[in-house]
Amino acid sequence: MIKRREMLISTLLFPLQCVAVTDTGPVVNASFMKQFEGRKISYPGVTITLPKIAESGNSVPISVSVESPMTADKYVKTVHILVPGNPEQLAASYHFTPMSGKAEIATRVKLARTQIVRVIAEMSDGTLRGQGASILVTAG
Repeated sequence: MIKRREMLISTLLFPLQCVAVTDTGPVVNASFMKQFEGRKISYPGVTITLPKIAESGNSVPISVSVESPMTADKYVKTVHILVPGNPEQLAASYHFTPMSGKAEIATRVKLARTQIVRVIAEMSDGTLRGQGASILVTAG
């Protein structure tokens, strides 16, 4: 079992590669992450915008954009928003086609506590892009 401090250090250094089990439960649901098994997540090209501090975690605005030409042979297929600090760790999945024009999302998520919100974008060629952003929730 990995210690909390080791998990925090590995999460800061390798935010989307950490799928270890901690004393408070899995960082990201292992059954969800199985679909990405064996694929490396690259970090450029994904932008997450959310407040640094949320007074209430009930409705936190988040926007995500993924750089892509959105052509028939190269486009963003799916964007997953993960909130590992919540009981239900997958907040939402959005599906795109080349006809979408842009891969951008603006929504609200519920956050149970202070955590790192993660985004995984699956491209049409099977590659993965990801990013993480931390947020301080003062009241859950």
